Amino acid sequence: MTEPKRTKRVKPDPELVKLADSLLSSSYRKSEDLIGENGPLKQLTKMLVERALQAEMTEHLGHDKSATVTNAQGNARNGHSGKTLKGDFGELPLEMPRDRQGMFEPQLISKHQTRWTGFDDKVISLYARGMTVREIQRHLQEM
Repeated sequence: MTEPKRTKRVKPDPELVKLADSLLSSSYRKSEDLIGENGPLKQLTKMLVERALQAEMTEHLGHDKSATVTNAQGNARNGHSGKTLKGDFGELPLEMPRDRQGMFEPQLISKHQTRWTGFDDKVISLYARGMTVREIQRHLQEM
């Protein structure tokens, strides 16, 4: 009889483990504390999504924030607009980046999208599979 294949478990980055331990200090005794209105999971989701949107904008424009405009149209960043997503985690207020010509179409959260379900579960499952935060960010950028 053949034995089932075993996948090699990748150990998380020690710095990331230290960060998670500090975030999940003794002040988070119940799951409501972790995923509640101002819990760290919601805050991390907001930061991760907004950084991924900024990366999408950088890709769209072809230059970093505060860098010389290099695209032929002369298009540049033009601040943010507020958006609230509703999902498994409740309401999540986000700052959506804008460009001057209004041509930016984000892939992660499309224009006019108001519902978002399952994102937290996907990020947690990627982390549980051994991916680091940087790898998860890169994965979201590729998506």
